[in-house]
Amino acid sequence: MYSMTAFARATIDTQGHHLIWELKSVNHRFLETSFRMPEALRIIEHPLRERLRKRLSRGKVECNLRIEAIEATDAMALNQEKLDALIVAIEHVRQHTANTAPVDPLDLLRWPGVMSHHNRYSRKSTSRRQRPFRQSLRRPNPRKSA
Repeated sequence: MYSMTAFARATIDTQGHHLIWELKSVNHRFLETSFRMPEALRIIEHPLRERLRKRLSRGKVECNLRIEAIEATDAMALNQEKLDALIVAIEHVRQHTANTAPVDPLDLLRWPGVMSHHNRYSRKSTSRRQRPFRQSLRRPNPRKSA
């Protein structure tokens, strides 16, 4: 990214997944960054923020990491302990609140940490997940605005 207003995308295939980084920036007086990524990968957010600070001094930058399965055979696992704790918390709220709405089971499954993929996010592969982010920072912007 070489412009205040820019868009960059980089993709890498690893461990049966497409990792897609998209970076968008617009003019802004100060450097403001936001990251969207799976909860399991939040460990790499701080090093990426530092990399951005070294590279950019201003602008509003949105960084999105999407992970798409190449194979439809991802092994999913339910974290029963987290689910049980969530259900206990919901029941506690119900006891102290009148007229609570029913909870959608799909909302429970979307709760961070309730569902996981076996061996999907190993610590050894975090540098591979950062590689397309670094590529996005270096890539020239084909859609510069004047």
